[in-house]
Amino acid sequence: MDKNEYQLAIIFKYKMNRVNGDFDKLKTYRFNKWLFENSKERKLNVDEKRPKFDDNGNLLNGSFSGKDKYGNELTFDQFRTIEIRDIINFDADFLGDEELHFLSNYRFFLDDIHDQSSTLEYSKKFKKYCRIGALFAQGFIKEKRGVFYFKDETFRVASDFHERLCREIKEVFNIEIIPGSIKPYISDTFNGKDTNKNFHKNKNTHRKTIEFCEAHNIPITENFRDILNN
Repeated sequence: MDKNEYQLAIIFKYKMNRVNGDFDKLKTYRFNKWLFENSKERKLNVDEKRPKFDDNGNLLNGSFSGKDKYGNELTFDQFRTIEIRDIINFDADFLGDEELHFLSNYRFFLDDIHDQSSTLEYSKKFKKYCRIGALFAQGFIKEKRGVFYFKDETFRVASDFHERLCREIKEVFNIEIIPGSIKPYISDTFNGKDTNKNFHKNKNTHRKTIEFCEAHNIPITENFRDILNN
């Protein structure tokens, strides 16, 4: 079995033992393994002979620099290109139908990541608070006499309200925000405080939120767009 066959055999071993078709975990495992193998500076913990990874694909027993011998950053795009090349050039005669199907779907998964990469990189330019601001911009968040409203839901306990917004942001934007991070933005906006966490008063926060919404085709109410002019 040549190196390519050996590497891809690892994919199937990993698939059967851990990921059960979860390509994101498989990608993380393969990427971290590639980073470890190609980093100029890498080490394992004392008495460890080979790298070990958890169920999410993260290295458990060592560390690596993520830079090649010339000091250049090793990137996911480099890994993805090599991974797809190996799949294309792979002689899969020794594989069964199930493994071939899995390999094909993994290839499609990697292609899809590439197709979305420009959008994802653009999204990274915006700070997390823009996702909170987007809920204000759409008119989803309201407060009246200490009662909070999100869409058609009512909350009389602030912590429950904050947790609900966290779930919404996770579902819509696929990004984790803890309730404690949301609280000051909600409080300062509703209480009219002169801080950078007030979506209705701070020019930069308001502008960045609008830019985020426009970049992601999120509708903005006229009231939010014009609120600094009122």
